[in-house]
Amino acid sequence: MLQRKKDKNEVYISLGNPPKRYWIKSEEDFEALRQSQPLKDLEWQNVAEVDELTDPYEGAIIGKPDFSVSALLRMLLGKLSGRK
Repeated sequence: MLQRKKDKNEVYISLGNPPKRYWIKSEEDFEALRQSQPLKDLEWQNVAEVDELTDPYEGAIIGKPDFSVSALLRMLLGKLSGRK
């Protein structure tokens, strides 16, 4: 099931047994997930708006990272050289 908490933009999907909640960052990421998972009858346009999200969320995100490769390399090189 796809859910969005009222007045929020984040869309979540519950998968597994027991179910766990995953944040789906975009419709593009949802379509990529659909190609790898048997998600029958789920459409991005049919997100249920709910008062509260019930399944546990452990910080799992489905989607591309928000940083560029160059930003990641600068961060890693900074950590390797002892810079914070």
